[in-house]
Amino acid sequence: MRRTERSLISEYQTLVTGSLEQLTPASAAMVTAIAASAEEIRGYEDVKRGNIDRFRARAGELVDQLADRSGAGPGRPSHRWPIAG
Repeated sequence: MRRTERSLISEYQTLVTGSLEQLTPASAAMVTAIAASAEEIRGYEDVKRGNIDRFRARAGELVDQLADRSGAGPGRPSHRWPIAG
């Protein structure tokens, strides 16, 4: 669990940094939701593992929505950030 917790730090930093690169007035709420998504990671052992899985799934959804709003699509670079799994 400690290794997972340590890896979450860099995972979260990458997630937020990538989101901030797409920050505009129109995307501010989405970027805020991405930054706040880690608040769900709490608990001990199995509870925390489940919350980490939910965080990763939700963060992936939000990143996809942000990419869609920013116009990333066929012919344009995708701004997918690695979400460990």
